[in-house]
Amino acid sequence: MGSTFSCNAQAPYSGPTHRALVFTKYGPPSEVMRVADVPMPTLKSDEDVLIKVCAASINPIDKIRISGGLKMLRKEKRFPAGIGYDVSGVVQEVGPSVTNLKVGDEVVARITTPDGGVAEHVADHASLFALKPATLSHTDAASLPLAGVTALQCLERGGVKAGDRVFISGGAGGVGSLAIQLAKNVMGASVVATTASPGAGTELAKSMGADIVVDYRTDDFSEVLSDYDFALDTTGESLKMVKILKADSGAQVVTIVGNPTVESLESTGIKVGGLVRFFLSGVGKQEIAAAELKGARWSHLFLRPNGEDLEKLLSYTTGSEAPQLRAALDGTFSMSEAAEAALRNFSGKAKGKVVVQVTPPAEH
Repeated sequence: MGSTFSCNAQAPYSGPTHRALVFTKYGPPSEVMRVADVPMPTLKSDEDVLIKVCAASINPIDKIRISGGLKMLRKEKRFPAGIGYDVSGVVQEVGPSVTNLKVGDEVVARITTPDGGVAEHVADHASLFALKPATLSHTDAASLPLAGVTALQCLERGGVKAGDRVFISGGAGGVGSLAIQLAKNVMGASVVATTASPGAGTELAKSMGADIVVDYRTDDFSEVLSDYDFALDTTGESLKMVKILKADSGAQVVTIVGNPTVESLESTGIKVGGLVRFFLSGVGKQEIAAAELKGARWSHLFLRPNGEDLEKLLSYTTGSEAPQLRAALDGTFSMSEAAEAALRNFSGKAKGKVVVQVTPPAEH
């Protein structure tokens, strides 16, 4: 099932292999990524499942990881290392303690394994998986987990409710395009404003439900917007967002950009050591101070992947009437084009999500 594989000084691997998108060392993605035959994943615990991957998607965090931006938090244990966190596929094997899934189930997940999701197979903890709705294709499903659950957790932290005025930067991006829909269609926001480039970016944001789209190339949103209850920062502009919040109302800015705070890491169960704690000790101080002066709050959200939130998210894609949530795709690529797909996402020019069809749709 592929060629013999060896990594670094380890003994040659002679077991079954499969194809995966990997990076061979930290560095520029265009130089260190490739599709290669690597060892097949196996169940590492009684609570794991193995799936055949039908589709997987790329996210900006993959670029950060490949470039070495996460190595202080989670250094790679070996190279080549896998790429990708979002998968949709079919269960092939379940651990003896797994009760919520069975062989043949079609499932979706935001995985945590360093083996990566842009691969022909994935093995990870069963609690990360949710059943794929029958009405949702694997291609669309793979585009949703990381970006969608991130958007959901941010909006829920902000307490967004019916009638609220919500600002979401980067409305044509993966998180932004889904957050617009959740705020408008699920949580009942009265106004959803966003930023986007003119043309395709603006049209996508409007099609997702944005009421106001500010052209970030020509206008400063902090000068033309005001009186908002919540702002989601996907572009690193938290200080400007504080300016547009309602004063002394408990309004919030939640960001997913930049270094996490110690609190955001610990909220996900990550143990923060002394060196990392020292390095992150100053993160967010300026934003917190500015928000307090406004009578508002600022926080950083570090995604907590879990099957429960993903199941909730996927439920919004179904219904007898028009779904409350739909995938926004920039494009699809074959497995042999996986590195090209990643570079498309990393370019910042993608409008919506970039998906790799690991298994051709006809074979799903």
